[in-house]
Amino acid sequence: MNTNLFLAQKLYEGGDGIAAQEKCLALLDNNETASEAYLLLSKISFEREDYDTSLRYLSEAEEKNLATLKHHYLAGLNHYACNDFPKARLSFEAVLTVDPGNIDGLRNLGVISKEEGNPLEAATLFCAALSTDPSDGLTRRNLFNALETINWEGVSSDLLGEIRRHLEAEIKLPEFDLKRYVPIAARVVFSSEPIVSISGFLGPQPSGKKVRSLNRDRVIEVSRDRLLQDILRSAVLNGPEFERILTGIRRWLLEVAAFDEDLRTVVPLEFCVSMAHQAYLTEYAYYAGEGELTTLKKIWDPLLAKVNTNHGLHDTERVTLAISASYISLGDWIKEIPDALNEGPLGTLFKSQILDSQVEEGLLGGIEVFSSVTDATSIKVQKQYEENPFPRWSVLSPSKTSTVGETLQSLFPYFKAPGKLFGRCSILIPGCGTGQQPIQEALRYPTSQLTAIDLSARSLAFAMRRSDEYGISNLQFLQGDILNLKDGEGQFDVISCTGVLHHMADPIDGWKILLSRLSPDGLMKIGLYSEYARRHVVDVRKWISTQNLQPTVDAIRETRRLILDTPEGDAKRHVLAYNDFYSISGARDLLFHVEEHTFTFPEIGDALRNLGLECIGLQLSRPEIGQTYKRMFPGDPNMTNFYNWHDFEKLYPDSFSSMYQFWCRRSEANPALIHPK
Repeated sequence: MNTNLFLAQKLYEGGDGIAAQEKCLALLDNNETASEAYLLLSKISFEREDYDTSLRYLSEAEEKNLATLKHHYLAGLNHYACNDFPKARLSFEAVLTVDPGNIDGLRNLGVISKEEGNPLEAATLFCAALSTDPSDGLTRRNLFNALETINWEGVSSDLLGEIRRHLEAEIKLPEFDLKRYVPIAARVVFSSEPIVSISGFLGPQPSGKKVRSLNRDRVIEVSRDRLLQDILRSAVLNGPEFERILTGIRRWLLEVAAFDEDLRTVVPLEFCVSMAHQAYLTEYAYYAGEGELTTLKKIWDPLLAKVNTNHGLHDTERVTLAISASYISLGDWIKEIPDALNEGPLGTLFKSQILDSQVEEGLLGGIEVFSSVTDATSIKVQKQYEENPFPRWSVLSPSKTSTVGETLQSLFPYFKAPGKLFGRCSILIPGCGTGQQPIQEALRYPTSQLTAIDLSARSLAFAMRRSDEYGISNLQFLQGDILNLKDGEGQFDVISCTGVLHHMADPIDGWKILLSRLSPDGLMKIGLYSEYARRHVVDVRKWISTQNLQPTVDAIRETRRLILDTPEGDAKRHVLAYNDFYSISGARDLLFHVEEHTFTFPEIGDALRNLGLECIGLQLSRPEIGQTYKRMFPGDPNMTNFYNWHDFEKLYPDSFSSMYQFWCRRSEANPALIHPK
């Protein structure tokens, strides 16, 4: 390497870009090692975000036939940074012309394809990159993200096989985001030829109706699918198609348990256990017809008699036990766990269906109570969640340790968070339910101290058990009513209240009380239901009221069946898009809640103004929502004008189908954040 170029590289690596630039320009004046000099000059400009200058140096190198793979790659990065995807694509394709297996070039082409709305092409490119380096975690994450919006009908069997191999390799790793990617793994599995065959054989028959005998070879093939077993044990599979197929397979297994001992020697116990785990995660939401219940009773009595003797079960009887546990929890009919059975795959069922409940019962007496519950609506809400703690979650997304300040900096780059939020701070999570949010945040913010409160003791017992399982030490659970927080002492740096206020008789009154516990420079995260996005839920709730259906487990199960059995095009089927529909406690929260309010953006804007608050920013569920908003309202780069958002939501009414989630603070006389210009 030329000495001057070597010095330029060292200056650049040492952080002196100006001196490095001067050295490179001197080299070009002397026409020495021009290719590397052009590349280094372009890098320096790129890091300064001076993309025009960076591209000019690369263009000069190309005009002089000095461009290499590295030049093309850097040109692609420049064009991508300028959102010029066609030119970025050409540059990365030039990289692949030189090096067809270049993993960075393939990955970046995949990113561009995803940005351009072609996730199938993106997935193909990411798989091609992984064929070069199967261990590349960045490419694999990009692949899984692309799969979230893919049209599975367009996926070839070869590509499906590649995707499956990458999922199988990743699902066992601790960093794999089960909560996010299990739905993708489910789509891959349910797109496989054996399950497609079973689906076609079942036909569009309504849930709970008698089905013809399934092809035993197909079901056995499916039962040996380890990826399917993994995802059945991990999380609820949300979707009518999943439920239709799994319900059909469960009915087939029940027939095997009752009438075919030979098949019971072939069906893997692990699969029957996995089916039981899935059923337990849904809280037995799947409908079972009278014929099934009669058959279930037929296998129960002799099985229970033998279990109670504490003698070991034959292998076929263990299969029968697991199949029965996909209809009713073992804890509902086995009070003592026989030592002879508490081993192997069945042991995991005993833990989830019996032991975990026993642990929670033991925790109930130790829950600290900070206030009584006296408000009439709070009493009704408390009763609902004592009967059906919600959500009955199974897995959390992996969390990188951080601080609240760093999170806000990432979400809202224009906002300068108070300095204390970058260190130890106090966080209140009112209405914490079963602890999913506070446990996730306790793991994410290990230096902070969290306090989580809820009306329901049974919800808190579930939360405390899960907190102990995760080894949480910076989280305190309390039982009481948000409305009585005003009687307490102390203030919090952060209050995160999502999905709670809209279940109060007067949400704004509850909001005021929370505000009284916020430190002077503290921040609040609020989540409220959208009137627009919730319209279908409201309509179904009105229909339920006409059917005289009550929020019992049997009635919730029947309500779900009635909705699932409606023909395509029926408006009630809109609620099938909600994940909460696929469990008993979720369906009750979604369709039978004792108190629910919805809001519009202008109403929230008025509430913020009346409370003396201003919005910092919205947390959006999908990046394309923000991208579309910015195209519509370029004059609001921070995306905090609620009147603009109101106009946006009228055009895209399902954008906030979960809820509005936004951060706010006490107003600093910046009305533009709340009011129209």
